[in-house]
Amino acid sequence: SKCLVTISTCAFYGCVSLSQVSTELVTELRHNAFAYCQSIVEHRYKKLKVLEDEVYESNYSLVQIIGEELETHCVIEGVKVIDKEEFQKGNRGLRLQEVLVDKFEERKAFQKAVRRQANVLQQSYKLKAAFQ
Repeated sequence: SKCLVTISTCAFYGCVSLSQVSTELVTELRHNAFAYCQSIVEHRYKKLKVLEDEVYESNYSLVQIIGEELETHCVIEGVKVIDKEEFQKGNRGLRLQEVLVDKFEERKAFQKAVRRQANVLQQSYKLKAAFQ
């Protein structure tokens, strides 16, 4: 909703398929408002001044939060928070395409490492079998 100003405690708790909410006019976020929302990649706030702990809990897809007026914020592991100071310096964050490409490249690198480890294990089993 374009009129959304306050997001209450546990408002979207566990909404794993939630990927978009109009947060631009939000001025207040409460405890666990977006906890366990696994599909959110980015949130942008134009009016929010304070981002407290535990608003976002276990949101593994969340990459960045952009707060044009954000003065105080917690640290969220793996999430880039662009606050008022950063925004005024011209930092507008990653575009969604850049976020998705980064995630894709990370996944490819991880898959490559897993394949390499699987090959090492396979070779060691072959060597072990050859010496028995």
